[in-house]
Amino acid sequence: MRDYGKALEGLEIETFYDSNGLSQRCKTFLYEYLARKIKQEVDDCDSLDTSYYYEQTANVSKVLDVYWPNIDRDEPAAMFIYPDLAARDKGRSGRRGVRIGRALRKMFPELLDHEIDSLVDTVKSKLMPREYTVHTGTSAKDFARAYSHTQVAPENLDTSWHKKHMVNSCMRYSFDHMPNHPAEAYASGDFEVIWLEDAGGRIGGRVVVAKSRAGVEIKPKAGPIYAVSETAYKKLSEFISFAEIELGNNRDWIGCQLKAIPYRGGYIAPYLDYEPRWLVEKYAGGSSVTKLEISSDGDIDASQYNGLLATGSRHRCLECEDEVDENYVYTRDGDSYCETCYHELFFCCDYCEEDMSRDEEREIHTVNRWGNNTQSWCEHCAIHHAVETESGESWDEDHVYTTGDGIVISQDEYDNDYFMCDIVEEIYHNDQSNDLSCGGRASAYGISWYNMNDFTTKYVYDAMNDHWVLEPREQETKESA
Repeated sequence: MRDYGKALEGLEIETFYDSNGLSQRCKTFLYEYLARKIKQEVDDCDSLDTSYYYEQTANVSKVLDVYWPNIDRDEPAAMFIYPDLAARDKGRSGRRGVRIGRALRKMFPELLDHEIDSLVDTVKSKLMPREYTVHTGTSAKDFARAYSHTQVAPENLDTSWHKKHMVNSCMRYSFDHMPNHPAEAYASGDFEVIWLEDAGGRIGGRVVVAKSRAGVEIKPKAGPIYAVSETAYKKLSEFISFAEIELGNNRDWIGCQLKAIPYRGGYIAPYLDYEPRWLVEKYAGGSSVTKLEISSDGDIDASQYNGLLATGSRHRCLECEDEVDENYVYTRDGDSYCETCYHELFFCCDYCEEDMSRDEEREIHTVNRWGNNTQSWCEHCAIHHAVETESGESWDEDHVYTTGDGIVISQDEYDNDYFMCDIVEEIYHNDQSNDLSCGGRASAYGISWYNMNDFTTKYVYDAMNDHWVLEPREQETKESA
C-alpha cells in the first residue's frame, strides 16, 4: 500500500492554498492521471477498498495544492513548481523550473522509476503536443533529409508490423563515411518519401511509398511508418489514409527499382523493410548498371544494415579477418565484424542505447526499481547527464543531491549517511543530527535559523531526554520582565 502524501511528511501546511492566478491545467491532468492509477490499484488488490482510494486521492490533491505544477510550451523539458513552502509564500516569484522527472519524483517519491518515466512521456505528449508539418519528395536530397536529419526527442511508442520507432531504424544515421546516404537509392522515380518536421525542422516521422514499377504507375504501397511518438505516427497515418495510400506487405515492392549508386565494388543502398530483400542489376544500354530491381531471384542482399550491398552471402571480419556468415555479421561504419570481435571493440551505452567504442566506456552509478546498480555509458552521455560526487564516483544526475553545506552526494550516500533537516528542508550528515521532541530530526544550523527567525517559539535543549523542545517565547519575556 502506498502513501501518495509522502512528500508532505513533516510539513506544517495550510488546509488550503490559492492558485496565485496560475493555470490549473497541468495540476488537474496529474490529479486525474493518478486518481485513475489509484483506482486501478484498488481494483487489482483485494486488500484495498474505497477508503484507500478516497484517502490517497485526497493526498494527491494536497500535494498538488502545495507544489502547484505547471508547464511552459517554450521550455518543454521543464516543469515549474514551488520547491518548498517558503518559496510558495513568495507567490509567483518563488516558482522554479526543474526537469519534469525530477519535479514528479519530488512530489510523488512513492512512484517507481518506470512509472515516473511513463508519466513524463504522458505529460509531454498530452500537455505539450508538437505541431508537425507534412513534407513529400522524390529527390535524393529529400530521402536523405527524411532519414538522417536531426530527429525530435523520442517518446514511448507501441510498435507493430507497420508501426516502427525511429530510434530502431538502422538507416537513421548520417553515413558520412560514404559519398551518398543509402536512402538516396530510393530516388529512382519509383518511390516517394513522406516525412514530418516540427517548428525547428527536426524530423518526427517518415514513410516510403512505392508509386510505380520500373516507371509504370501502380496503386501506391507504403512501407512501415517510422515515428518518434504516438502523435507523429497518427499524423502520418492520417495523411497517407487521406491520400488513398495503402500500407503494403511482403512482395508488394517486387519489380520496383532503386537507383544504382556504385561504390567500392558494391552499391550504396538501404536495408529493405519488405521481403524479398534481394536486388538484381538492370542494365540500360551497354554494360552500365543504372537500376537495382527488387526481385526474389536477385543476388544482391538488401538485408544489410551498413548501407553497402554486394553480391554473395559472406563477409570478412575487419579485426580477425575470419569469414563470417551474413546471418551472424556485425556492421559499423561500413565495416564487418564477427560477434566476438565486435563486442570486444564496442559496447551499448545504457543511457542513449547506441553502440560506441570501448574507449568511450564510462562507469556510472544509478538507481532503478531493484536498487543501486552500475551502468556503462558513453563519454558524451557521461559528460552531459552524470555528476561527480564528493566521493569521486560518477552518478546519474537524477540521483545526486546537494547538501546544506554545498557538498554533492549520491543517492547511496544520502540513504546511508545523511538526513533531511525537518526545519530548513536541507540535507546534512548524520553527525549533525539532533533529535526533536516531536520525533523529527534537525541540524544545528536548522535549530539556530529557527530561533533567529521565529518570534513566538524557540527550540530549547532538554539535557535529560537528549532532545530539543519547542517552547513559547512569552515565558522568556515574563522572566525578563
